[in-house]
Amino acid sequence: MLAADGYAIDRVNRAEGDASRFRQADEAYQKAPDVTRRRLQLETLGRVLPHVGGKVVLDKDAKGVLPLLPLDRLTAGVAGAAASPATSGPL
Repeated sequence: MLAADGYAIDRVNRAEGDASRFRQADEAYQKAPDVTRRRLQLETLGRVLPHVGGKVVLDKDAKGVLPLLPLDRLTAGVAGAAASPATSGPL
């Protein structure tokens, strides 16, 4: 019975904290929507990207920039040396 009471208190406290954080974010959004939207996007990316692993994100609108990709590391072990762009012959 004590464990159930502790669990209930924990859930209530977490819900109150979540609601408080939401209210703060909503107030900030009402004052400056663009700034708050960007901040939330950056915070989310900061939490997600460290766990993504071997993903590569490229900007589709980048002009005049040749993205530098570590192709040797990305293709290593996938299909052996034949998969390497350096050994595939002229394009």
